[in-house]
Amino acid sequence: MITQFVSWGVTRMFRGLREGRPGLAGVGAAVAMIAWLRGRRPPARERIYGTNLSEGETIKIRFLRGETVVDETEVVG
Repeated sequence: MITQFVSWGVTRMFRGLREGRPGLAGVGAAVAMIAWLRGRRPPARERIYGTNLSEGETIKIRFLRGETVVDETEVVG
C-alpha cells in the first residue's frame, strides 16, 4: 500500500514538472515523501512468540530488564 502512494506521488511530481504545473509537482513530492517516511517507521507492535494452548496447558511469561525479572504472569489455556 505504501509503495502505491510513493509511486502515485512520484508520477504526479514528474507530470507536474513536465507540464509546468508546480502545484501538482509539489503535491506529488509531498505525498511521495510522507508515504516513504511512513513506510520506514518500525511497527508499533511486534509478535515475539505465538502458540495455541490446549485445555489445561499453561505458559509462564517473564518480563526481564537485563537479568532482573520485572514482572511475571501465567496464561492458562
